[in-house]
Amino acid sequence: MSTPDKAIDVVRPDPFLEMMERVASNPDIDADKMQKILDMQIQVMDRTARDEFYRAMTEVQKVLPAVMKDSFNPQTKSHYAKIEAIAKAIKPTYTKHGFSMSFTQGKSDFEQYMHIEGILRHSAGHSEDFYFVDLPVDMVGIKGQPNKTEVHGRGSTFTYGRRYLTCAMFNVATEDDEDGNAAYEPPPAKLISTPQIKQINEMLTAADEDLELLLKWCKVETIDAIPANKYATVIKRLNEKIDAKNA
Repeated sequence: MSTPDKAIDVVRPDPFLEMMERVASNPDIDADKMQKILDMQIQVMDRTARDEFYRAMTEVQKVLPAVMKDSFNPQTKSHYAKIEAIAKAIKPTYTKHGFSMSFTQGKSDFEQYMHIEGILRHSAGHSEDFYFVDLPVDMVGIKGQPNKTEVHGRGSTFTYGRRYLTCAMFNVATEDDEDGNAAYEPPPAKLISTPQIKQINEMLTAADEDLELLLKWCKVETIDAIPANKYATVIKRLNEKIDAKNA
């Protein structure tokens, strides 16, 4: 008895790679022209990946559920959602749409604070790494009395930071969360540096962006008043303007 033939997946050649092979075999095409073609294709691929990232984010936010608070903090007498509850509620949705996250911790510019960064990646190839927060290391209770070892305190702070950034990345709907000291002691605002101010000025010219519009968008009166945590977002906006201008 014969069995039906199994379908065979046919791997189709990449049109761009085929074109590059033809160009490379043409002695009349010089290296500079090839490099320009390659740079152009990379720009198109980057833009496509970025557009797919934003499209997928829109779809995720359409269907993400609100996260129910599942825990109680006796110190602050408040309910909050643990990182496990948040992951259980939203991870199936964001992974279905191609997203993944990673977190790192490092030295903060503020004394006795922890700097926590989050990277949001998409399967199309685009990622965004401007999510971060600086939190005081959670070593004491609400009355200021030590209640943790340093290891426990740093672990608690990192967990809080991951939870905070996860909600920020996907705009997760939760009620006020005041389960840790970090919610009560935000660090002083840090502004962009002199080299960053110079870069923004240069990109403003390249993008033909109106300075007043940018400042209004950032809700500040001068470039040097832009908060450091908005720097990456400003650069992203200006890069998009430059891409649009050169398209």
